[in-house]
Amino acid sequence: MALSTPQARRDPRSARFRSAFEAPSLITRLDLSWGGSFAPQIRSWADYWRAVQWLGGPKIDGALRQLGAAWQKYIVSSFDPSLAREYCFRYFSLLDTVLSARGELSASPLWQRALQAVLGFESFTINEAAFGPEGGAAGTTTLRNPGYLLAKLKWPDAPDDTRFHPLTLAGDGRPDLFFHYRRYRLSEDAPMSLLVYPAVDPARRSRSFRLVATLASALGSVGDPFAEARAERLWESVMRPILRSAHAGWPSRVPIELVDIGAGSGALMAALSRELVAWSQAGGFTPRLRLWLVDLAAPATMSVFRTPPLGRFVENLATVSMDCRTWLASPGRLPAASGPRVARASKILDVSSRFAIHSFRTDVLSSVVGEPRGLERERHMPERCLAPSGEGPNALQMSSSRVVVDEGHAFPLASLSGFFRGLRLVSQSGSDDGAEEDGLWLPVRSLDPQSLVAADGASVIGRLLEQCDYLIVEDADLRPRDLIDHLRAFWLQGIAVQDMTRAMGLKANYAYVLWPRGPRAPRLEGERLW
Repeated sequence: MALSTPQARRDPRSARFRSAFEAPSLITRLDLSWGGSFAPQIRSWADYWRAVQWLGGPKIDGALRQLGAAWQKYIVSSFDPSLAREYCFRYFSLLDTVLSARGELSASPLWQRALQAVLGFESFTINEAAFGPEGGAAGTTTLRNPGYLLAKLKWPDAPDDTRFHPLTLAGDGRPDLFFHYRRYRLSEDAPMSLLVYPAVDPARRSRSFRLVATLASALGSVGDPFAEARAERLWESVMRPILRSAHAGWPSRVPIELVDIGAGSGALMAALSRELVAWSQAGGFTPRLRLWLVDLAAPATMSVFRTPPLGRFVENLATVSMDCRTWLASPGRLPAASGPRVARASKILDVSSRFAIHSFRTDVLSSVVGEPRGLERERHMPERCLAPSGEGPNALQMSSSRVVVDEGHAFPLASLSGFFRGLRLVSQSGSDDGAEEDGLWLPVRSLDPQSLVAADGASVIGRLLEQCDYLIVEDADLRPRDLIDHLRAFWLQGIAVQDMTRAMGLKANYAYVLWPRGPRAPRLEGERLW
């Protein structure tokens, strides 16, 4: 994630985006046209900051002028790493100044609008006509957003990660929150990436994900860049042991059925299928693959399943463009199995996760994150440690990890506490922010229990295992206790569960294998959970 910016090869599919985001102008919208392309919409510096200028006051006016000078210098320099510290310092100084004015101005709609402009600086809405002005999704960039740049200052060589900036809002439109999702390169070797954020509002999620998928296609994204590595790990730890357990007595040509819930681009299922074909041929039999890909939107292309050598073994390939909970409530969702059938649900639950911003005592959080010196709110504030006389970027507290708390999983980003406090104040107008005196405001994501419930009220897990021999679940928020609570609530005592998280070496996600109790128990590593 180094700040250096080598000359990148131009990609004609995204050259227009790249040119726009390299220019010293403020992009506040990406609007989808009827032709399927996105057009950046630009606002002038003076127009964007009008609400802050109306708020007035010598401190605010001075902080805004200094930010403008630092921003202009940094952008015109083509993102010179040596200028990033001052740019971030000036931004967080302005944010702190506006937040400090809350006591006398918090009831003013103008203060709320000014705070939104500061928080949404260098972010933009992603829109199509049906969404209206509030935006269907949001986005920002890894080299222009001062909040994200804190991670680059702290960890110059770390890979880019959306979890360094997990929640955002845009300066335009309604003060709605958007959550971290995907990173897309502007071109093959460009140093700058787009971070895209679907809407936190559950009612807008489905349409938001479709809009993000359209943007990914416009950028020429080919899907999950880690598909091969993920497939290899999943094959070695789970799929191969499962199929070995069921292998005895198979004919020379055996049907093997795979159901992919939350298939996305299909890249992971294709990579997993290639692993299966190679193993089958080495074992002296020929697989007849029957595949079902279920997601809100069908993959942009299915050619990956038809190209040799995989294409010769795919006997049936079906796509279902539907929410999985609706699909599982529909009759005739799957035909009777003709061979071993394995379902995989990868992160389909965590796209329904809940997001909130909570206050944490620093002494409690310090023990959770293992900070030997303890977390000190004042010490990690960017407006202090990035000041010319401050401790410097090493004093920033930034992390791409998550920590387990009672409410779910918190993002330990102490240096963004003021930013997240502002997000809470703007998105929940009138809310009380009475945190502990030394508290930190941090985003928390947690499982929505309803994501495990089909549209007709049945268990998603129960429904899948009615027609599948095994179910593999990978999810960011489904903790063991959450899974056990669900199994108990739906009286699913006839299902066995193996926790594969440690066996697969996962840190950011959980993994489980579930199957109906009986003679088909696979020989898996991991820990029996249920």
